[in-house]
Amino acid sequence: MKRFCVALFLLAAACQPEARRLLLVDMTLADPILVEDIAAPWHEAGYRIEYRQFYPHLTRTDLQRYRAIIVLGGREPEAPSDALTIGDLAILTEWIRGRDGVVIVGYSGDGRLDRWVMNQWLASQGAGIAIGTEVVETAAAPILHSALDNSDLVAFPAGRNHALEVLDRSQALARAPAGPLVAASRVQDGLVVVASRSLLAAADQDTRTRRFLVELARWTRRPAEWAHVHEATRPTPLRLASAPQPVEVHPPPLKAPEGAAPITL
Repeated sequence: MKRFCVALFLLAAACQPEARRLLLVDMTLADPILVEDIAAPWHEAGYRIEYRQFYPHLTRTDLQRYRAIIVLGGREPEAPSDALTIGDLAILTEWIRGRDGVVIVGYSGDGRLDRWVMNQWLASQGAGIAIGTEVVETAAAPILHSALDNSDLVAFPAGRNHALEVLDRSQALARAPAGPLVAASRVQDGLVVVASRSLLAAADQDTRTRRFLVELARWTRRPAEWAHVHEATRPTPLRLASAPQPVEVHPPPLKAPEGAAPITL
């Protein structure tokens, strides 16, 4: 019995690092200083944030190393940027299906291609969330009956967003008069959260925004509480043929190339 307890303890200890690790992927290849504002609330919520600046794509090793991922969209005008590939989308699908992985989709307000690709991927998962076209630059209000424990949360500055479309009102975690600005969906054992990279980067602008983002990050670490949001239904084949620009076919490698090791934020 003693040996069994020791083995169980060691197994639990080995699982903890993966449960705490979060990979941040930014298609704009931003300097680490610029993405630390996005990482800060998630770090405060208990995640260990790792950032791989010079290889903003996903690998098979990432599936075993990390539990959560923030994908920041790119294709900003007149700025260096990469784009999501078919290989990235394949890894994201594995991330949330069959394990309690968390995918945070941070779309770019200027990145039309990545917004389109993200919408196609969300539709293929049956997530019931779509990034709309209406630009919103008002404060966001936490939904009083959302899954978050938001009894202490108030309206907060939210940056520049596109109103989201949701299938079920339980998916909205924060909204403006034009529609939801933060939404979530359960996909089998995993979770998808959608927000703008502008909102995710607004934590340093106001303490109210930071409190909301910290609570959102803490919630992603508590799978037992995800049952309050709508579950994905009717997944469909991923269709990318009519993309605004060709989507690169890039098979996911086993690991990132040499010289692209992640750094801890």
